Amino acid sequence: MEEPDVDLEKECRNCLHRKTGLVCKNAQSSHFEQRISFDDTCGYFVPSQAQAHYVRALSTTFLMLKAQTLAEKEQDMHAVVDNFTAAIAVGLPSEDEVTARIGTATACADVVAHRIKAGEDTSRLESEEMQRVLVEINKAGALERKLDMNEVAGIWYQLANVDLLIDLKAAVVQRDESIESSERFVRQQLEAFDHIVPTPLPRTLLRLGKYLGHQGKYSAAADCFQNVLNSLSRKEAAFLKNTDKLKQQAKSLLEEASADKIEVDASKEAAVGRKVNAKINSTPEKSGCFIATAVYGSSLAPDVFLLKRYRDKVLLRSPAGRAFVTFYYRVSPPFANLIACSQSLRILVRLIVIAPGLQLAKRSLRMKPEEPASLKN
Repeated sequence: MEEPDVDLEKECRNCLHRKTGLVCKNAQSSHFEQRISFDDTCGYFVPSQAQAHYVRALSTTFLMLKAQTLAEKEQDMHAVVDNFTAAIAVGLPSEDEVTARIGTATACADVVAHRIKAGEDTSRLESEEMQRVLVEINKAGALERKLDMNEVAGIWYQLANVDLLIDLKAAVVQRDESIESSERFVRQQLEAFDHIVPTPLPRTLLRLGKYLGHQGKYSAAADCFQNVLNSLSRKEAAFLKNTDKLKQQAKSLLEEASADKIEVDASKEAAVGRKVNAKINSTPEKSGCFIATAVYGSSLAPDVFLLKRYRDKVLLRSPAGRAFVTFYYRVSPPFANLIACSQSLRILVRLIVIAPGLQLAKRSLRMKPEEPASLKN
């Protein structure tokens, strides 16, 4: 058969390697303008040695996914890894090398995940296969960045087990070493794919966002949570497990981080403390709500305005209320300074003190008739 005088390698590689129901665009082929099924072949493309190993690795991957026992999965995993490794060694094209390294990582991750599930033993996270997972995804990410490619973005959902294992290993590192060590580990793994947005590792990025939130870096944390939401909102996310739960967690954390963006940073907290101390000797009518301001990080928060209105319209209209307000402004500044410096205290005080106070204020203000606008402060 006479060789065609056009470069058919790209189109033929699509139908030979991926076989995803594409329409054949090779005018020389008997499949021209037809959809290519998994079993279709074409005499116009003969794979090289590297591509032959690549195809065998992909075919074995399908068998591995269908395997019912851990022993079968382990056997198929070794075949997948060996063929991908051989393909790279003899000169696989760069775009397929990225996919091959991801394929190696996902095959190893699938086996490690099933081993942990079978024995509930996190020591499997120290196995040779887990180390191979981390090595391969970092090499794949570095190569894709170097070549300015976009391969991983198209197969990000295949990294589900990789993402799960990295998140689990990060939790173990935090338990056995420290939260700082865990954060370093998470950052190292995310660095390989930080050029890909939305992220291909949503669980891992969610964990980093939590670390940033605990450090008071609310803007960076919010960016992480939004990135995770965008990732899990892709239609392919339907193939992942617990997507809805992850999305709800990311959404809740995003709302909290976005609210905390308005809170002051360490230098502004000191300024707030000085402002609070300066107000100790001022009259109750002109003072702010110290604790509420510390909790929300801003005197402009809607709930702070509501509490001020409750003070002016209800508490200051009675002798007992005025006595309480005077006492509050005498003892609250030190507590406000303490609360402003602790995220956990802000959350605790918001739930235990501010929330009941808001309910009381709303009920009292609904019962009390509004004054003419000319009489309002």
